[in-house]
Amino acid sequence: MTPLSIDYPISVAILYTTYDPDTVEVAMQMNEALTSCGHKVRMFETTAHNWKKALRVPGDVVINWIEDENTNWRLWAKVGRHLELLHRAQLGFSSRLIPYSLSKIKTKRKLRLSGLATPPFRVIRKHGNIANFRGLNFPLIVKPAGEHASAGISQDSVVIDHKEMADQAKYLFKYYGGEVLVEEYLDGLELHVTVIGNKRHIIPFPFAQVNYKGEFKDNWNVYSHNAKWNNSSWEYWDAPLLCPVVLPKKIMASIDDLVKSAYKALGCVDVVRFDVRLDNKYNPYIIDMNVNPHIGKDEESECWRSAKALDWSYPEFIETLVAITYKRHFKRLPDRLRERQFMLATAIR
Repeated sequence: MTPLSIDYPISVAILYTTYDPDTVEVAMQMNEALTSCGHKVRMFETTAHNWKKALRVPGDVVINWIEDENTNWRLWAKVGRHLELLHRAQLGFSSRLIPYSLSKIKTKRKLRLSGLATPPFRVIRKHGNIANFRGLNFPLIVKPAGEHASAGISQDSVVIDHKEMADQAKYLFKYYGGEVLVEEYLDGLELHVTVIGNKRHIIPFPFAQVNYKGEFKDNWNVYSHNAKWNNSSWEYWDAPLLCPVVLPKKIMASIDDLVKSAYKALGCVDVVRFDVRLDNKYNPYIIDMNVNPHIGKDEESECWRSAKALDWSYPEFIETLVAITYKRHFKRLPDRLRERQFMLATAIR
C-alpha cells in the first residue's frame, strides 16, 4: 500500500486543547508534517468558552484534536457536530459515531446486532443488584463504560468471583460514575488494528501487538492506564508494542474481515483503531474501538507504528489521512483552491 499524496496545496485547521501536554505535542507534530508537505496550517486552542469561534477557523480540512479535561469527549463531540452542520470536511468525524465514542456499551450492542464478534458482556448500573449478578464465565474484566485511554482499567479490573466484581464495580461508581461494563476476559493475543478509508476502499494497516512480558507472567495481561501512560510503572515497560505482527494467513484474514465489517457496521470514516483479542482457538473479538485514535509520532502510537511498518514517513501518514478526508467530503482530490470561497462566506471574529 502506498500513501495518498495531495499535489495541490490545501489549508488545514487544527483545533486542539492544552489540558494534556501530549495533545499539544501531537498537534504540533501534525502541523509540522503538513507544513513540510506544502500545506497551510492554522492552529486554534479551543476551550469550552471559545468553541464557537473555533468553528470559523478557515481550512479545507479540519482536524478536531480536542481532548476534554475529564476524558469524556463532550467538547470534542459538540464541536464536531457543529462543524458537520456547517458542512466542513472533518477528519474522522461523523455524528453517527458519537454514541459509540461516548459509550463502550453502545459500541458492543451495535457489534452484536451486526453479528460481529465481541466478548459476552453485561451492564451494571449504580443502583443495580451487583451481588447477585449472573450470566458470564469468570474471569471477567470490569470497566467504566464512558471512559477512554484505559482510564479506570488496572490489574484490579480482572476479577475471579462475584465479590471481586462487586468491589471493583463499586470503586468505579465512586470515582468515575456512569455505567459499568463487565465482559468475559480473553487471555489471548491483544492486537491494535488501525483501519483507514471510506465506502468500498477500507484498508486495515499492519497489526500492532501488545507484547506482555516480564512481570506480566505473574499478573493479568491487561493494557491498563499505567501500561499506556505511566512510564514509571513496571506495566509500561513490560508491555511494549510489536509491529508488524506476523500470524498465520487464515487468522490475519479473519481479523481483517472482522474489523472491515465493524468499520462499515458502525459507520466509521477516514480512520479508526480497533482493539482486538484472540481466544484460545485464535478467534478474534473486538474489545474496543477508538474513533479519535492517537496519531502522534511516538512509539506508543499504534496508528503511527502501523503506518511506519508500511515504510511511510510521518508526513506521508498525516497527509494520507487529510487526503482521504478531503476526498470523502469533496468527492475528489483538490485541483483548485477552495479557501477563498470559504473565507468570503465566513467572518472571522
